[in-house]
Amino acid sequence: MNVHRMSHIAAAIAALAAALPAAASEDAPPQPLHRVVVTGSNIKRIDVETSDPVTVLRRADIERSGATTLAGFLQSLPWTTDSLTDVGGSTAFASGATSTALRHLDQQSTLVLLNGRRVAPFGLADFAQFFTNIDTLPLDAIERIEILKSGASAVYGSDAVAGVVNIITRQNYQGFEAGADMGRSLNSRSFGERGFHATAGIGDFDTDGFNVTASVQHYRRDPVVWRDVVDRVSEGWRNTLPQGNEQLSFYSFPGNIAPANTTNWHAVSGCDASLTIDGLCWYDRYKGFEAQPAANRTNLLISAKAAIAPGVEGFAELLWARTKTDYLWYQAVYDSLDPATSWADPKTGTAQSFSFFMLPPTHPLNDTGDYAALAYRFADVKAGQTASASNYRLVTGLRGSAGGYDWETSVAFLGSKASQRAQGIAFSNSGFRQTIGGTTDLSDRTSAIDPDFFNIPNGYRLGKRNSQAVIDALFPTLGSTGKLTQTALDGKISGELAQLPAGPMSFAAGYDLRHERSVITPTDNVQNGDIVGYAYAQTRASRTFGAVFGELDIPVVQTLNAQVAARIDKFPGFGAHLSPKIGLRYQPTQDLLLRGTAESGFRAPNLVEAGTSTKTAFESGIQDPKRCPGGQSYADDLTAQAAALPAGDPARAGLKALAERALAQCDANAVSVIRNNPSLKPEVSRGYSFGTLFEPMQRTSVTLDYWSLSRKNEIRLTGTSQLLEQEGQLPPGLAVQRAPLSQDPVFNTAQLRQQYGITVGQLLKVENRFENTSRTRTDGVDFGVKTSVDTPVGDLELNLMGTWLNRFQAYSTARGGYGDNLAGRYGYSRVSASFSGALTTGAVLNGLKLSYRSGTSLQGDYYDSGWDAQGCAARQLSSGACRLPAYVRTDYFFSYSGVRNLTLSAYVSNVFNRAMAVDRRAIDVTPSVEDAQRRSLHVSVNYKFF
Repeated sequence: MNVHRMSHIAAAIAALAAALPAAASEDAPPQPLHRVVVTGSNIKRIDVETSDPVTVLRRADIERSGATTLAGFLQSLPWTTDSLTDVGGSTAFASGATSTALRHLDQQSTLVLLNGRRVAPFGLADFAQFFTNIDTLPLDAIERIEILKSGASAVYGSDAVAGVVNIITRQNYQGFEAGADMGRSLNSRSFGERGFHATAGIGDFDTDGFNVTASVQHYRRDPVVWRDVVDRVSEGWRNTLPQGNEQLSFYSFPGNIAPANTTNWHAVSGCDASLTIDGLCWYDRYKGFEAQPAANRTNLLISAKAAIAPGVEGFAELLWARTKTDYLWYQAVYDSLDPATSWADPKTGTAQSFSFFMLPPTHPLNDTGDYAALAYRFADVKAGQTASASNYRLVTGLRGSAGGYDWETSVAFLGSKASQRAQGIAFSNSGFRQTIGGTTDLSDRTSAIDPDFFNIPNGYRLGKRNSQAVIDALFPTLGSTGKLTQTALDGKISGELAQLPAGPMSFAAGYDLRHERSVITPTDNVQNGDIVGYAYAQTRASRTFGAVFGELDIPVVQTLNAQVAARIDKFPGFGAHLSPKIGLRYQPTQDLLLRGTAESGFRAPNLVEAGTSTKTAFESGIQDPKRCPGGQSYADDLTAQAAALPAGDPARAGLKALAERALAQCDANAVSVIRNNPSLKPEVSRGYSFGTLFEPMQRTSVTLDYWSLSRKNEIRLTGTSQLLEQEGQLPPGLAVQRAPLSQDPVFNTAQLRQQYGITVGQLLKVENRFENTSRTRTDGVDFGVKTSVDTPVGDLELNLMGTWLNRFQAYSTARGGYGDNLAGRYGYSRVSASFSGALTTGAVLNGLKLSYRSGTSLQGDYYDSGWDAQGCAARQLSSGACRLPAYVRTDYFFSYSGVRNLTLSAYVSNVFNRAMAVDRRAIDVTPSVEDAQRRSLHVSVNYKFF
């Protein structure tokens, strides 16, 4: 509420009183002003402009944004930053879900609420992070969104470090309305999406004593592969992509072969003539690159409330959602010349190995007369993953007023179940032996090759359409299932505590008790270590925790109010944690408001970090500090010995091979086992904000808020290089395991070990666990201008909102302090803003929106030497080409409501079809998805039946 609101309310009451019939009693008592709860406080108040910087986005703002999903709307705001999306998260541990984040902090640091209460986190952790899947929240049911852009742990507890997104749904709705929408890219004639929604409500709570409101929304998104749209990207992107035959892959169906150790490759017999070029068989790889996965979502929200007794009402709210995302993955390939793939056996933690072998001379497709290298694509296998999830939340309780106090209590049951199922992305070790390998020992590169390799009876046939039974054996279905449940009981009471000279002092106090349980279980074939190269993650943990909280709103003097809040949370594993906050609201004049806050925030370790959990993977490219220097010296000596021999001496090859094995100590491999840490401390933060709200004229407001946030005890993993540097002095839970020195295959004599200073064996396993190891600090300024003026052609609304990032620094253990200021560096634009204007002329609304993002360099932190000035020069890039320029996008919105109960809307995104700047750092074989979309059209219709 703006600072004029009190005078507006008074004027409205006076006007209403003047218009009352003369028969109305002049002695009728004045109606009390309506008090509401504002995000960031538990105390009801008249004025919503508190000491906290809260932005309220109305239903009209959502409708004018052109967004079809909550994720799309939140991502368009200046303060939200990159986080997980279901579009780009195909390889994530929590694929099929979308999170939101503020201030460039991780997704666990932004708390998402629905009507002031929590929603169950997604059933699968994104590696170690739990978050709210905002894809499960229905956009059509939203009345407004309140975004608190500062920490709020003193009010809401854990996770509210960077801010709070509170989604408020429709209340006390009567009638029935339904609508549909659809959109697509006008540039590529693709990226289609469509949906429908309906809302119904019966009963007016104020007159009937009850209300039931229900909203349902369904959303579908079309799949898009790059082959269909790659030719529609802008010229700048096309010039950086592979051209012509370079868009084809050498890994094809039925493949290419060559005599062992030669480059004389040629197509396997049976290759399609249209794909045979220069004697080689090719495959159009852009058919397997996905630009957008298919999605299917349904959300249902039912809320009800009824008067039970004078001053007491019962309420209930049910949220149910189901989401499904289908990802197309790149098909698996086989290359006889590839190095072995290693992974960890989840049961033992030991390394397993899968080697690639030549085709034997006996294979019917091998026309070389010798062992032959094979380059092949399993194109007859549909490679992809389906990520499906369901989410529910049932809240029921009582609220009321008695003796001048408001009270409320509720019980909630909430949960999420998520499943990932993929096929065609990784071999089954046993299935490969059964259908391809035969008697070949796949773990030993020197093993004798089965004469029927790739020709096993009833096994897999190269270049053929194989049976589903064979495909299922070779590429079984694999993945993970996660289930997270919570039970919550809460209550609070609020009201006036005392009458002070400047006004009443109000208070709120309450409690919050919760029990949560998380179970993440991989499929049996993953747990048994049968899937080649596949990482393993498992969690089985539960805990009970609770909190008590209190808050005071103190009128210090007539123009100054203070908010004092504190919350004590108790989680298992560490002592009770106190989160205090103080906020000041000073209004020296009717037109000017000054505000500021200081607070402490925290995030408790989650069930993956602190509960029982294990992750195993195989890490490569490790530079072993205790073996690399000796290995480098030994390799140099062996290379020199080989160079000194005559060209035809057969010993040269052996010396070079041994030199490669010695040099591999600088590129080592090891099993990585990551476990939970029950001794973790919570992440803690300190946040400050101060700013102003100024109303220079009627219906015009200007806001300016400085914010600062620092966080320490961040839960991270210690890097492998740091573990190796500290080997021998590691605390319990961290360990480096090596093979016996006596069994060293490279330095196999005591003399060699002494000569080159080798005192430890080869790396086998690194045991790691989550630790409180890092910290971050950031600050900046949020700004906004909002005005509404009457013009000769209608009412014009203008709105500017944005943020300026002054600093973002992460702690670096290698540097022993903070890294560079990332503001203005890659991924950290200094300025993000939007400016919109909407002109209402009768039943017609026209609107424009400009979205702005300032340019950045391509360099990340100080260690990112590949993209600093010298690195760019080495890439032959000018200083201009080594930057991302500023980006401005113009959108247009139109709405017509001239037919009774009917509203027609259209939204054109990127009106001028502006191309995305070429991001040379992101260049691969595919361009920017946003560049392929460019100008897009979204249309909707909504009809209110009664």
